[in-house]
Amino acid sequence: MTKWIKSKFIKHYKQFFKYSIFGFICFVVDYLLTVFLVYQFALHYLLASTLGYALGIVLNYCFSITWVFAKRNLKDIWHVEMTLFFTIEIVALLIMNLFIYLSHDYIHVDFLLAKLFGNIAAFTWNYIIKHIFLFRGNPKEKAEYLELKRNLYDKD
Repeated sequence: MTKWIKSKFIKHYKQFFKYSIFGFICFVVDYLLTVFLVYQFALHYLLASTLGYALGIVLNYCFSITWVFAKRNLKDIWHVEMTLFFTIEIVALLIMNLFIYLSHDYIHVDFLLAKLFGNIAAFTWNYIIKHIFLFRGNPKEKAEYLELKRNLYDKD
């Protein structure tokens, strides 16, 4: 199992490296906005975290489709790709907020530290799921999606 993981990581290290860099940029924007909303506007920490993460999601989408992932299974059906992307991100947001809530309210970890670890969990989820379902250039899947697209739009 570890050989398989290592081979996959080595094969995709450039992609992972770019995803990590842009993920870090999105995290900094998310984190700074969250801190600002909590301390300047006294928003509840989960609401502020959600708003910060939402801005990070938009940036992440732009980075992902332009610089990080060269192979996009659903590039030709961009609205499906965007829907799947944001669905994956919403699950990541739920994972992160659950992590923050449990860490902060039950283990009494500072919410900023809990957010850091919650973002790491969300980052891991996002990379793995996006790589598998959205941005891995699988020719068979792409051919199936293109056929589906032709069938949907050529019926007129």
